[in-house]
Amino acid sequence: MISNRVKQLSMIALACTMSSIIVSCKDKSVDVASGPNAPSAPYPQANATLQSVAPTLKWTCNPPAGEALTFDVYFGTTNPPTTLIANNVSQTSVVKTGLGNLTVYYWQVVVKNSKGATTSGPVWQFTTGIAGMVAVQGGTFQMGTTTLDSYETPVHLVNLSDYFIGKCEVTQKEWRDIVVWKQGSAITPLNPSPSTLKGDSLPVANVSWDNIQTWLGYLNEKEGVTSAQKKYRLPTEAEWEFAARGGNNSKGYTYSGSNVREDVAWTNTNADGRIHGVGLKTANELGIYDMSGNAYEWTNDYAGSYTASVQSDPTGPSSGSYRIVRGGGWFGWGSVYYRDYEAPNVQRPTVGSGPANDFYGFRYARQQ
Repeated sequence: MISNRVKQLSMIALACTMSSIIVSCKDKSVDVASGPNAPSAPYPQANATLQSVAPTLKWTCNPPAGEALTFDVYFGTTNPPTTLIANNVSQTSVVKTGLGNLTVYYWQVVVKNSKGATTSGPVWQFTTGIAGMVAVQGGTFQMGTTTLDSYETPVHLVNLSDYFIGKCEVTQKEWRDIVVWKQGSAITPLNPSPSTLKGDSLPVANVSWDNIQTWLGYLNEKEGVTSAQKKYRLPTEAEWEFAARGGNNSKGYTYSGSNVREDVAWTNTNADGRIHGVGLKTANELGIYDMSGNAYEWTNDYAGSYTASVQSDPTGPSSGSYRIVRGGGWFGWGSVYYRDYEAPNVQRPTVGSGPANDFYGFRYARQQ
């Protein structure tokens, strides 16, 4: 009887002990805070390319009802990123400026809740484009037109590779900044303020093709671009027209971005006899401004007649006395296929004085 009693007591004690263990585990699980939801839906999207060099990083994170979240954001060029650029912020966006061109960046968001628990999101990455330039995806298009005169014919098929082109015409400030940077060591100094009508946001004007080659040399030096393929340069005539037409997004407009000139261009109907600030009209299908009207734009090509043959990445004639200008200017009609030419050393036509001298400007291009 004694042994049975001992067994019963032992079993009761064991049951109590097991019960205590179960309760203890349950209590512990209640005391430990569960981690918050991980961040998702990044912008720029994961692995995105050709992004802004001053992006707004965005993400989504939905907390349980009534729970407040804060975020730490890490950023850098290594994976994982180690530089903390935002600490305990409550908003789901952070602006990051000053990024380099054509560089891969990594970023990660760490989510924290009010109980002190954290959840690290995935490491996202994106690659920047080039500040102030638009990436043009290569494609095939019919260059030229039969609606003007023989200088725009014959219409012919052109195949182009990918490239970048300026979102806007080069402004007076951009021109001046590069000239001043180089001026102390320049063999052939450039005029830092060649335009007649002054204004930082106005297109630089009264610059010759030859002037521009010197300026682009300064730009490449300042940016440290040494590869011949990657250097900043004037666009070829074909690149200029393809971009003006809207590239692969083209809707077939007569003017760059519209069939209504005044929506996209400063021309002879609305410019009041002068150039205007860049980017004030509606952009075209690629987000490029002022390819119709405003400043006349130099291209890299020598002037010459079109041929009917299919061409791939054409660069125009190998020699000549004139260079092609495009866009029509504030005094012209501004269609995407109209072409003209000028001697490469000419800074302005002889049309008198005043703002009417502000004719020839440019935008630059480069390969991806």
